[in-house]
Formats: sequence, C-alpha cells, structure tokens
Amino acid sequence: MKPDARQMKVLQDYMQKTMNYRESYEEVYDHITSALETLPQDADFEEAINTIIKNDFGGHDNLLKIEQSIKTAMIAEAKRAYWACLKDILSFPSICYPLILGIILYRVLSTQNISPLALSFAGFAIIFTPPLLSFIRYYSIGYLFGDKGDTIKDESFRYLSYRPMFLFSAVTIYPHIWGITKFSVWDNIYPVATTLCLLIPLIYNMAMFKLYKKEMRLKGDK
Repeated sequence: MKPDARQMKVLQDYMQKTMNYRESYEEVYDHITSALETLPQDADFEEAINTIIKNDFGGHDNLLKIEQSIKTAMIAEAKRAYWACLKDILSFPSICYPLILGIILYRVLSTQNISPLALSFAGFAIIFTPPLLSFIRYYSIGYLFGDKGDTIKDESFRYLSYRPMFLFSAVTIYPHIWGITKFSVWDNIYPVATTLCLLIPLIYNMAMFKLYKKEMRLKGDK
C-alpha cells in the first residue's frame, strides 16, 4: 500500500499531535510507513494505521510510554557523554587551560579590589551561558516559531544546562543578592574561595561546549 499525499498528511498530523520529540516521531513514523508498504493497495488506510500501532507498539497510549523510555535512555547517555567530556577537560594536556585560567583569576582577585556586585554579575554570566546557548539554538533552528519539532538531544542539553547551575547559584550567588546570609563568598572576597566559585562553573561550561559540539548537533541542522 502506497499512501497518497492526503493520507500522508493525516498520518503526519496524527504523529505530530501524539509524539513530543523529533527522534520518537521519526522512529514511529518510519516504522508505520514501512509497514504500510507491505499491505495491499486496497487496504483501509485508517484501519491499517490503527492495526500497526496496536500490534507493533501496543496501542496509542503506549506510544507515549515508548517515547518516555527513549527519552530516559538518551538523557542517561547524555550524562555519560558529559562526564566523558569533563574527564577530557581534566586530563593532560587539556587541564592546562583551566589551571592557567585559575591562576589568572586568583591573581586578579588577590591584587584587585573587585566589588561583590561585579563578581555577582560575572558569576551570573558564567552560570547562564549554557541556557543562553540552548535558547540561541531554539531561535536559530526555528523552535520558537513552531516549524520544527523539539528533540530529546536538546532536552538532554537543557537538563544538563539548567539544573547544576541553578544549584550552584543557590549556594553562592543567590544568598548574596537576597541578603539571606552574611556568609556569602562574595561578601568576604576570599581569593581562593572566590576563584573556585568562578572556575568550577567555567570548567563545567567547557565540558558543556565540548558535549554540544560533539553530540548535540543534529543531521540537517545548520
């Protein structure tokens, strides 16, 4: 059975309403279209679709469960890939770059009178660079205008971008801004502590950029 243009549009609309991510959409869509090709040309199209979904995927409701299992596996793989990138950053000779950067930061912080406000802004800039990169990607490939489906790879990137950095913010920058504690590193400006509070997220970002370059670009994306 070879569906016509109208039937293909019906299938595509159904898949877009059912599946949330491009990878799962393409996997299920390709499977269904391949299965349709094995059926007689006079087969009822909608009945054929329902039969394929029921027999091969366990029914409509199970499609989302399958998608969730794919998402969970891909996020776990993204975490492993991130730790591999971080390991590369912390291995010789790549570790020389953060070490040199740390020495420069320590030297500046120990010799210059930098205000806590300036350090807070610097911390924010470092922390929110990965989420900003995610937003720029959304804009550049059309997600904000709804003309392309979201991907699990991008969901994985957002997961790695936001959560650790917000946790870091909660224990370093936010207490200073909200006046919750007088124990903030920004208030006391200890060069070693402040250097680490800036250097750690910088190293995190280096690994994130390495991961993005290696894993997050999709075939066909510009």
